Amino acid sequence: MTSRWEQAYSDAGAEDPGVKEARQWLESIPNDTEPLVKPEQALVVTQILGAIYESAKQGKRLNFDQ
Repeated sequence: MTSRWEQAYSDAGAEDPGVKEARQWLESIPNDTEPLVKPEQALVVTQILGAIYESAKQGKRLNFDQ
C-alpha cells in the first residue's frame, strides 16, 4: 500500500542559486563565455533596489524614467 501523501518535489541537495550564479560567472572569465547575468544587468537591478529602499525611507513614490 502506498502512502496517501507523497513528496512531489524536493530541492534537497540542490545548489544555492546565488552560489550557482557566482560559480558560473567565475567560470565565464577563463572560458571567455557569456555570464548568466551580465554586469550591466546587475547594475540596473542594484540601482532599482537602491531606489526602492530610498523611496521606503522617505515615504515617497518611485518614478522609473528612461
